[in-house]
Amino acid sequence: MRHAPARWLMGLVTVALVAPPAHARRCPPDAVLVGPACVDRYEASVWSIPSGSDELVGKIRRG
Repeated sequence: MRHAPARWLMGLVTVALVAPPAHARRCPPDAVLVGPACVDRYEASVWSIPSGSDELVGKIRRG
């Protein structure tokens, strides 16, 4: 019984170090945490470009 307080202390320290933070947010498997929100990892952007805008399409493709 002499070592009971030390064991309790070790147990509490272990739980505190292993437990995830309270603010940790879990996202679905197909999403990633971006700031405070979960964003779909495979989200695509959709562009609407007027026809005949070859120069604009070229700029977009070049980045």
